[in-house]
Amino acid sequence: MVCLEHTGTRDLIPDLAERIGGAGYKVLVLRPNTTTTEKREGWLKKKMEEGYDVLITNPRLIQTGLDLLEFPTIIFFQTGYNIFTLRQASRRSWRIGQNKPVRVFYMAYRGTMQETALTLIASKMETALAVEGDLSDRGLLALAESSNSMLIELARTLVEDKPRIVQETLEEAWKAYKRREMEADSLMDENEPVEEMVTTSIRKGDRETSITYRSVVRGRVFPRKVKGQTIGVAVVKGRQKEHKLYFVKGKVLYNNKVVGTYEKGKGTINGKPIRLARARGKDYYLLLEMRAG
Repeated sequence: MVCLEHTGTRDLIPDLAERIGGAGYKVLVLRPNTTTTEKREGWLKKKMEEGYDVLITNPRLIQTGLDLLEFPTIIFFQTGYNIFTLRQASRRSWRIGQNKPVRVFYMAYRGTMQETALTLIASKMETALAVEGDLSDRGLLALAESSNSMLIELARTLVEDKPRIVQETLEEAWKAYKRREMEADSLMDENEPVEEMVTTSIRKGDRETSITYRSVVRGRVFPRKVKGQTIGVAVVKGRQKEHKLYFVKGKVLYNNKVVGTYEKGKGTINGKPIRLARARGKDYYLLLEMRAG
């Protein structure tokens, strides 16, 4: 599947279809008026049975509601600046039932604003995952202050000598995003019972030990700006009063003493395993104690 943005006024589909067809592939084109949204998935499955090799479309047409298992390879000939659309469209074939390796490619000319834009996109997608999933300094920053639009970020790269966000290479930015994507935890409700199966590394012969952990909500973690630094302030209910813990650069502080550490949303406080997860529909994280049993 080939995705591109310019399918309207600056329509590139005819030229792209001609070039792909000239290479010996049978090309199928999906446009907004090709079929209704409700019939889109059935139409695609029927067409693919006719021997088409390549689908060309705008990612907005397939960003939600479709399981496109027939397209394990997705190529973004162009990418827009909508992070939601890009994330959703890139995962259309990575669905339950897929039995083939899924590969996603993003095309850009090196040394151009295309490369800069893709680097910015990767960084924003990583930040979006941090906000949705586990707690990190980057996630706290994303919650504490609103992000600028992509066009403003791109304009800034033209006037700054060393733009902060594009100092990393395009490859580094996307590797960081993919790591975050694999590590991100799902959203959860405060009253949602959670159990996690954690398999230990202890083996004896062919046997492997597993332990069930219950995630117990112990408090909330709010992003705050303190003296220009973004930190997490946890409010934990005790037997008689509330206690405040501070999450700062991988350390957990209580009464100015280090009582724990955390990294990528997981860690320990006073030797007890903890996890942090974004509360569904809220602007704070949940502080979860992982209890065995």
